[in-house]
Amino acid sequence: MFFIKYDKSGNQLWEKTYSYAVNIGLALDHFGNIYVTANIRGQGSDYVETKPLTLNLSILYNIVKYSAPARIKLNATATDEAGRITKVRFYNGTTLLHTETVSPYGFLWDNVPLGNYTLTAKAYDNSGNVATSNTINKCIGSRGKCTASCKYYKSC
Repeated sequence: MFFIKYDKSGNQLWEKTYSYAVNIGLALDHFGNIYVTANIRGQGSDYVETKPLTLNLSILYNIVKYSAPARIKLNATATDEAGRITKVRFYNGTTLLHTETVSPYGFLWDNVPLGNYTLTAKAYDNSGNVATSNTINKCIGSRGKCTASCKYYKSC
């Protein structure tokens, strides 16, 4: 048996196959999603999501120039049409800065010293899927002035 979950617009969200007997039940939620419930005898494949997670990282008010010690407010917009977001992690390069488990996903990074920073986020869903956001490059200068290394980041 082969099952596919569609959203109310007819877009495929996931699929699952079974090689043994299945007793089927159908359910419709208030969003118009149709769910298949089943009593399965045998083995089935894992769900294959056909709609990926989406994640966008932004900075509050799109601030361009920062002076040390800086306060940077990061916002992440994460969506998962086929499941639910379980956490969003904020990074500077490969260094984990913060983990957020409640929407809206945001992080206020305080006392950021002089330097160049490469900021990203990763969203995780209840099926174990991971999405990586866009990258935001920021340079923290001194008293609102950019250093020579900041010009590389085009944030000054």
